[in-house]
Amino acid sequence: MAVLLAPLARAAILGTGRGDPRSATPSNDAEALVVRQVGPVDRARQILLQAGVHAVYQRAGRLADTAPTLPASAPIDTMPVCSPGAAELVRTMLAVQDPEFLPDMLERLYRSGKRLPPALLPDALRVGTRTTDLRPVILAVMGERGRWLAQFNEDCRWATQASLRLVFAPRSGEKTRHKDSAPPDDVEQFVTQVLHKNVAMPRGHWADMLTTLPVPWSVRMGTTYTLALRDRVRRAYLSRTNSVTDREWLRSIPIAAKALPPECFAQALEPWPIPENCGWRDQEWRQQFHHLTEVIAFRRQLLAEEISS
Repeated sequence: MAVLLAPLARAAILGTGRGDPRSATPSNDAEALVVRQVGPVDRARQILLQAGVHAVYQRAGRLADTAPTLPASAPIDTMPVCSPGAAELVRTMLAVQDPEFLPDMLERLYRSGKRLPPALLPDALRVGTRTTDLRPVILAVMGERGRWLAQFNEDCRWATQASLRLVFAPRSGEKTRHKDSAPPDDVEQFVTQVLHKNVAMPRGHWADMLTTLPVPWSVRMGTTYTLALRDRVRRAYLSRTNSVTDREWLRSIPIAAKALPPECFAQALEPWPIPENCGWRDQEWRQQFHHLTEVIAFRRQLLAEEISS
């Protein structure tokens, strides 16, 4: 650079009228290109243009770095990508890290033989890094590209471990009940009789009996529960108390949200008879019914995605 700049510096010091005429001759391709683009100019203008080229070259011109060795390409995934609708559901649940339905959704993808689309892999890896319990099911639906991507982030190296084992609980429709509980058919018959008021409502935590029933409930059980709950709430607000105080009914709502069969979704999504101007005691009921409708709406959408795929 100093050698190239010397003639220009000498011309600037001595003056364009006294210096060597060769000092205005372009000394490299960059100078020649500028002079050619500008056209004929006087000697002083040409020297200034050449000096400008040198200034830019000094700040920006450098040899390119040696290219690093490229990593091996991601292996080809044999699992098909899930549907766009299912991907949008997963995107939403990854964003809020829903602890209730995110594992269920990922499990359903795995059981259906589908994987996450590439666009969701960074979010899935971040969630798995923060929540260790979700790592096995996330790893199961990431595919080969997800495991390949994890090697480039030290925090995500867990996704490259072969020691993670995926263990699922029995799915919907399988007989699930507590080890020492009564047979599900006997429990369902008793609960439906209670809800029909053919037998007295038992004292204590009767809502816990609902957890011993197979999931999803039978259509008979779901219909009986939904109608009985509506009747219980309606009668409470027609009475003088204008309040629902039964804590066991309140406890039963989140259980029913996960257990109601698809045939009862329409019933559950109908407006619940909680007045808009209810008192502070019933705000928890309003929240539970809001949760119920959200869960049922999500389950219906999830079911529709499974059918369409």
